This record gives sequence, C-alpha cells and structure tokens, in this order.
Amino acid sequence: ITRAEFITVYSRCCNLTTTNNTRNTLFTDVEENKWYSNPIYNAVSNGIIEGYLDNTFKPNNLITRAEALKILADYNGFNELYINTINNIIINKKSYI
Repeated sequence: ITRAEFITVYSRCCNLTTTNNTRNTLFTDVEENKWYSNPIYNAVSNGIIEGYLDNTFKPNNLITRAEALKILADYNGFNELYINTINNIIINKKSYI
C-alpha cells in the first residue's frame, strides 16, 4: 500500500477535515488535482503528517510498517514510540490493550 493510499484510508476512517489553509504548505510532489491531495492536506492540517525535510510527501512510495504504526499510534494516544530497527517496532506503554 502506498503512502497516499494509507493516508486516504486513514483520513476517511477518522473523518479528517481541513482545519486551516494548508494548501499554502503544498508538498512539491503532491499535485492539487490528484485523487490523494485532499486526504494528504487534511492529515497535514490535523498534525498527523509532516512529510520529508525536502518538502516532499512521496505519495507513491510504499508506506513502511514504522510509518504506518507511528500514524496509528499517534491517533490512539500512545505517548512513546521507539523504533529500534526497520523490522522491530516497540510501543512502550503499559496499558495499550
């Protein structure tokens, strides 16, 4: 699943809407007329995602387990997320079930 697909599903499941004018913070690789642009802008507006340091989102890259878990963990209120390796992800919270 790509980063754009994941954020689109996430945005729809959480009923995210734009809370401010995030169109001014356009990622250089997210065209406004693409099917995924609104969900991405909604996620940015709600503080869910920030993109990469080079002002890109890389919507067509496959989302990593670490990226997906961070987004889901943040949504569920986990306050500590440690990523030890690409293959090992640990959520450090006692009552997470």
